[in-house]
Amino acid sequence: MTRSFLNNAVFVYSLLAFYTDPAHSSFHNRHAHMRRNGALTKRSGVPSYDGWSLSWSDDFTGPANTLPSSSNWLWDLGTSYPGGPSNWGTGEIQTYVKSTSNSYLDGDGNLNIVPIKSSSGQWTSARMESVGTYRCVPGRKLLIEASIKLPNTPTSSQWGIWPAFWTMGAAFRKNGYTGWPYTGELDVMEAVNGQGTGYNTVHCGVYPGGVCNEPNGIGFTSPFTKGEFHTFSLLIDRTAGTWQNEFISWQRDGVEKFRVWGSRVGDEYTWGNLTHLPMFILLDVAIGGALPNAIAGFWTPTADTIGGLDSAMIIDYVAVYNSLGNTTSSSISSTTATQTSTSSTTSRVTSQSSSVPTTTRTSTSVVKTTTRTTTTTAKTTPKTTAKTTAKTTAKTTAKTTAKTTAKTTAKTTAKTTAKTTAKTTAKTTAKTTAKTTAKTTAKTTAKTTAKTTAKTTAKTTAKTTAKTTAKTTAKTTAKTTAKTTAKTTAKTTAKAAAKTTPKTTARTTAKPTTRKA
Repeated sequence: MTRSFLNNAVFVYSLLAFYTDPAHSSFHNRHAHMRRNGALTKRSGVPSYDGWSLSWSDDFTGPANTLPSSSNWLWDLGTSYPGGPSNWGTGEIQTYVKSTSNSYLDGDGNLNIVPIKSSSGQWTSARMESVGTYRCVPGRKLLIEASIKLPNTPTSSQWGIWPAFWTMGAAFRKNGYTGWPYTGELDVMEAVNGQGTGYNTVHCGVYPGGVCNEPNGIGFTSPFTKGEFHTFSLLIDRTAGTWQNEFISWQRDGVEKFRVWGSRVGDEYTWGNLTHLPMFILLDVAIGGALPNAIAGFWTPTADTIGGLDSAMIIDYVAVYNSLGNTTSSSISSTTATQTSTSSTTSRVTSQSSSVPTTTRTSTSVVKTTTRTTTTTAKTTPKTTAKTTAKTTAKTTAKTTAKTTAKTTAKTTAKTTAKTTAKTTAKTTAKTTAKTTAKTTAKTTAKTTAKTTAKTTAKTTAKTTAKTTAKTTAKTTAKTTAKTTAKTTAKTTAKAAAKTTPKTTARTTAKPTTRKA
């Protein structure tokens, strides 16, 4: 359910090749048997199973038109987790609200999750998370199941309707709703577009690609009948002793439909995140998005898609069980289905063999019709065997814990070292850059200043010299001219005077000095 919206186009088209409907004939007889025992009708309470302890449940009893208990459920609101991708990462278009219009008890022991379309074409719906978290401990089994009915409404008015019952790793919520798909996701039941097909999917590891081929995941589909209650179950089995031989089983009405082994995932740490750590449960009805679009082959919802009870998901109960004691030979499933891979590129389902033990599934409201096969193992086992088993389990648990702790510590240390190194490098780089920049700036400024000063000094000196030279030259020229003129004038005057004086003297001497009477 949680994927990057930016990759919807790839997800849409790859899903068409990934999910295929398997042959269903091998399950027919058991399906009919469960029908006789009332599994497809509303139960009168939460069922009990031999060899299992009921850890938590909600049978949705309460007054009509009230919200389910807030002690059991949280409501996701809006169009994304805080800080998360828009449209919940899948392209779905509804807004989730906490309202008795969209999630309410019907007064008959059911929870109704109802998508509503407004007159303007806007959609609202509900998405709920369990307050509690649940995990499968080493050597035991965990069973999470719900009884759900989907409406028998024509597909033509159901395009984009996307109900789901699924789980997410508790670390996803603890880390502020981040870390998908690393924290793990198990889709117990998804159905789209009003089609009677159930989708079972594992999401894990890294995105994109990785051991779970994200964003597609590892998945399987099988048909079911609409308009009837079905029990959708997720079983995690850790009784094998090695993580490679542990498995996840998807069952409907007591019949196993799909199984994924630890060896199929192939990575111990990824498998541990997926099956060993706590998880929480989700119920919702989304509108539109990657999966409905992929199956439809066009954008959903359409103008013909309707809301209301004709598109609602009705839940009779949700329950969590843990196996009692050493339940290696006990299983909630009463038949084993042989399955083969339906897609060589996206799903490799290991064939199931008849060696998987079977037992009887019983309910407080269902008449027991079959024989118990494995209910007294613990009583008949010698004390010595019990002690040996306890020691072996303790050693195995210790080793597993040590490995997990070592890996976790290594990863945490790596992350911390990376962050510290990044910060130190950033600071050092900043200081070095600052020093280098300062030195370079100082040198550049000095050079520039020197060049500018030299040019300015040269220009100023040239102007000053020119002015001084001009003044000096003018003065010198004036003085020289004056002197030269004076000398020339004096010489000329002297020469003229010399010439004039003798003539005048001669003339004066020649004339008589006394006049006649």
